[in-house]
Amino acid sequence: MSSRGRSNTIFFRQRDTNAPNETRARPRQRYRWSPEQEKTLIELFDHAISMTNYTLKDPTSIGREYMVEKFNLAFNMNINYGFFKNKLDEFKKVYKRWKELMKCTGISVDPETSMIYASEEWWNARELGCKITTKFKRQPPEYWDVMQRCFVLHDVSSQPQNSSRQRKEEMMNEGLDDDAIHGYSDNDGGDMHQTQVPETEEDEEVYRVSVNEDTHPSNEFDRDIF
Repeated sequence: MSSRGRSNTIFFRQRDTNAPNETRARPRQRYRWSPEQEKTLIELFDHAISMTNYTLKDPTSIGREYMVEKFNLAFNMNINYGFFKNKLDEFKKVYKRWKELMKCTGISVDPETSMIYASEEWWNARELGCKITTKFKRQPPEYWDVMQRCFVLHDVSSQPQNSSRQRKEEMMNEGLDDDAIHGYSDNDGGDMHQTQVPETEEDEEVYRVSVNEDTHPSNEFDRDIF
């Protein structure tokens, strides 16, 4: 009898040890962007940047609110501006990489289309070990026309290093409100310290997304929302 009691005790202890711990953090859900969502985001970003005539690298608070509102409306979601960070960073990396390739020697570049004409050996050398360059498939990036407008200030070679500080001083002299000044940043991340999300792998974004329970997310986009 005592031996059986000890066996039962050991069994229950083992079962308790293997029981799920409800206090453990749940694994984060991997979010996959649809092509329509990517297109919508870059267009909304471009529109938000145009609100300041492309004089700022990142949207003002009003521009960010505009982007969030329109994106949520288009895809029946409930996200904040931090949700866009990784995807926008990815767009910026793509833009900068193609600009770097355009400045290389031994190639020719079409000034209207930004198409790069180079030898097979040249492309092979650039694609080796670089996922971004390989994904180009030797064509300008998707949404390149939009990127050239809204990311031009992220191209360090196109502006002096102290231009951002000068712009802040100009904004203060022009009497712009605090939100507009606060929305400007020297860094590519803008003022994302308030809505920072964890860094992830280059080709994926990790978020928790709230979706209206009555309906499902839709990839249909109403052009009238702009």
